[in-house]
Amino acid sequence: MNTINERMHHDTIQLSAAQKYVLAKLVASDTPLNAYEAVSRGNNVVAARDMLTKLGLMTVAENDAQITENGQEALR
Repeated sequence: MNTINERMHHDTIQLSAAQKYVLAKLVASDTPLNAYEAVSRGNNVVAARDMLTKLGLMTVAENDAQITENGQEALR
């Protein structure tokens, strides 16, 4: 299992730089396809994307990636 430097304290999570990058890319992308392409390159980015999906901060499917409401809250 790979570690992504996230730390959970009760209901709060401290995002790693790669996780913040992925969420920022989702917000900045024009379409879900562009978002998917932006967060599907590089080992660190893919690992961050997969962890964010497990945490419910984003959704990812074939050629589609979107930030959830919880993901938007985490960026604040």
